[in-house]
Amino acid sequence: MSAVTLTKLGKVATVTINDNKVNIMTLAVWQALYSTLKEAEADPTISALIYRSGLKKNVFTAGNDITELYAPNTNEKKYAVFWLAQNQFLSNLARSRLFTVAAVRGACPAGGCALALCCDERYISSDATSGLNEARIGISVPAYWQRMMAHVVGVKEAERLCSLGMMLDAAGLIKVGFADEVVDASALEQTVQKRVDVVMKEVPDAGRVISKMQARRYITDEWADEDRINQEAADKWPFLASEPVVKALGATLARLSGNKKSKI
Repeated sequence: MSAVTLTKLGKVATVTINDNKVNIMTLAVWQALYSTLKEAEADPTISALIYRSGLKKNVFTAGNDITELYAPNTNEKKYAVFWLAQNQFLSNLARSRLFTVAAVRGACPAGGCALALCCDERYISSDATSGLNEARIGISVPAYWQRMMAHVVGVKEAERLCSLGMMLDAAGLIKVGFADEVVDASALEQTVQKRVDVVMKEVPDAGRVISKMQARRYITDEWADEDRINQEAADKWPFLASEPVVKALGATLARLSGNKKSKI
């Protein structure tokens, strides 16, 4: 069974992420996220897309699968495939014609944070934590992820958050402008659904879509270029394969146990 599923109800589609563990963002998950986005966009009856976690525990996603970044466990060719998959999805999500909302319940580091940043709005539970925390384990935040953070919270704040690898709680996420609203976890999905219903009723697609594209084009047009993505992967591989990064990621993997090989 796929860890990523798409359901449709009227004009609204919902993507549920549920690997029955902690929603680690593996290559298969990134590829499934991209295929479900394309499926929803290809349906002319769909105008909105909600992202949610199907886990019982309060975790949106645990972030990237670190084993995909740890040079001794992979190689340049495999890493390039992983890099392309995540950036294909995120860049296309950021420029999607759909009205997109992330229902962030609980933990949402790094890759999950990037997904949320690429959505139009973010509603979070009162126990949510999120951030682009890559610097904490010795690697850099992907450039276009940081640009999306800057698009949402401002350049100066994004630089501070990303360079220090900060994870913020719900109060902090509201303060910096990452979150649109904080609600109790039990009411999160109902609140998101109500918000989407209001937008679908009150805002015609045509004007909304063009306005969104105009606001984001300075990031998304370049980000989505696959030749650029592939070159970026080639440029980043020597950094990932360097001794300090291998040592840092190895230490992170050693601290994590069992199925919790993530948080990036």
